[in-house]
Amino acid sequence: MIMEAIPFVLVGVIVSGLIQSFLTEKWIARIMPRNRFFSTLLGCGIGIFFPACECGIVPITRRLLGKGVPLNAGIAFMLT
Repeated sequence: MIMEAIPFVLVGVIVSGLIQSFLTEKWIARIMPRNRFFSTLLGCGIGIFFPACECGIVPITRRLLGKGVPLNAGIAFMLT
């Protein structure tokens, strides 16, 4: 089980590092809708582009939440 999860965790950590390095809080605040419904839809839409198991999505979601993404959009991203 651990050997199957390691590649997904590694990809998740790499993408999380790229988010930390290249995305600023100002840029995320500018593109994130203020409406909860639309920010949830945006989180679902972005989540479609990351087809991975939850072990790879959790580091990405935590990094996005740390950068200022609303919790409802982060949960929608993780569940998609």
